[in-house]
Amino acid sequence: MLNIDEIRALASEISGRRNKAPGRRWRAPDDLRERALEYARECREQGEPVVDIAGRLGMVESTLYRWLRLEDEMGSPELKSVAIIPASSEADSRVIDERPQRVRLITPQGYIVEGLDVDMVVDVLRELG
Repeated sequence: MLNIDEIRALASEISGRRNKAPGRRWRAPDDLRERALEYARECREQGEPVVDIAGRLGMVESTLYRWLRLEDEMGSPELKSVAIIPASSEADSRVIDERPQRVRLITPQGYIVEGLDVDMVVDVLRELG
């Protein structure tokens, strides 16, 4: 976690960049954006709202939200918990047993993978994990 002087220095650097393009959209260099995002992630883990973090950094809240969203979209896929539910009736069990079970996987980015059997999905998830 950054100390108060480091937070002020980061806020000053953000403000300096923003002031170079008054009234226009400004673009932060990758290293500055990454430092701000790292700080924001640490603060969010402690339960702080984005509006407070953005204010401390001298940023507009919507900009920090956009950066965080883009980072989430570009980052590694996040695995979610799932539940495997047994067939609800004996008839359902017979249908499942007679043909290979196929899975449809939809990623948070909207990619769809179809036609995998359960074993293939397990292999893919193991590779990602």
